[in-house]
Amino acid sequence: MAEMKLGILDFGGIKPRTVNSHNVINSVLGDIQTYEELGFHRYWLAEHYSYEYAWFSPEMLLPLLAGYSSKINIGWAGVLLHIHSPLNIANNMRILSALYDGRIDVGLARAQASEEYLKMLRVEKTKWIPRLREFIELCNGTWTDDETNELLFVPPHATPSPRMWYLANSNKTIQLAVQHKMNYAISLMHPGSNYSNNLDTLKQYKEAYFKEHNELPTTSLLVCVANATDRRKIDVFNSRFKTPGLKNLFGSANYIADRLHEMKETFSNDEFVLFMPICQRELRLQNYRQIIQSV
Repeated sequence: MAEMKLGILDFGGIKPRTVNSHNVINSVLGDIQTYEELGFHRYWLAEHYSYEYAWFSPEMLLPLLAGYSSKINIGWAGVLLHIHSPLNIANNMRILSALYDGRIDVGLARAQASEEYLKMLRVEKTKWIPRLREFIELCNGTWTDDETNELLFVPPHATPSPRMWYLANSNKTIQLAVQHKMNYAISLMHPGSNYSNNLDTLKQYKEAYFKEHNELPTTSLLVCVANATDRRKIDVFNSRFKTPGLKNLFGSANYIADRLHEMKETFSNDEFVLFMPICQRELRLQNYRQIIQSV
């Protein structure tokens, strides 16, 4: 079988409550070299505002992870642009990309924090598309003020921009992502995702991208996986993640590997980013090791 590039998406989950935030953060920093040695291509940290996770924003962890590793791409996926200053985030990500030789990924997601957290963050809802355009330009090092037509430069200069990904589960923003030459990651695990629709979306994106740039983008599928051979454990995972239309893979490592290869044949994607809903550190490491050795 052809080589398959795998990445990891980590939410920093702390359920069951016996798994505390301090241990989760330490395991994130302690395990990055193991993931790199196993051959994982990317390691992304999610941004969520809930008591169920060890962090809200992972921004403070990114330079530590990049410093503890040497090859694996480190990413924030996805940045909730609604609640951040585009200029601050763009500047910080450009600094990281300059320090770590272009190994920094930035995934952009349309998701929002809950109303309760929006109040605590002292932010108001903003229009997504204008904010996204602004951030992309800033992340690439320049921005033009619409009112004054003044060109703003974002340091550091003459350095590689972070690798930008659009995190999607529909085809609503294909043209915007194509225009800005973004890589494209489609989630097969979030509510609202539909397997057959996502297949069409990825095909449309690649065709539009090639027509515009005469080259193909890097594409990835986000998939929820859990390595389990016990029927009862598989049933538990299926009961927790039973949203119609989602493509979750629960079973043995060989079963997961076979399904990933089938999906790659179907979607012709370049990579997979795996999310594993297991909080226990040793079990999660064992699962990822068995999966990557099976593909």
